[in-house]
Amino acid sequence: MIFWVAGLLLVLIGYLIKYCQVYWLIKGYFVMPQEKKDTYDMDALSTFVGKLHFMLSPLFLFVGVWMLADLPGSTQLIYAVLTLSIVTGLWAIVHIRRSKRFLRR
Repeated sequence: MIFWVAGLLLVLIGYLIKYCQVYWLIKGYFVMPQEKKDTYDMDALSTFVGKLHFMLSPLFLFVGVWMLADLPGSTQLIYAVLTLSIVTGLWAIVHIRRSKRFLRR
């Protein structure tokens, strides 16, 4: 059940960031000073973060279906999905911090 909620929450957050310009959901952007906010291209950043959420949500929904069907190997699948999501999240943080793609020109 919790994986269904997490998957649907990721879809909702991805939709809000990408299509509704709810930028305060992007960690650190809301508390940033205005002169620092002006250096970021929010269209590119919100598209990337929204797509990242859309990419992670099927993993959690898949685990929810797997657990609902009570198939064997649920524990290993949960660990694999959580590890993959943590690694993907860390990669995204490093990519955003090091990439010049999200800075205004």
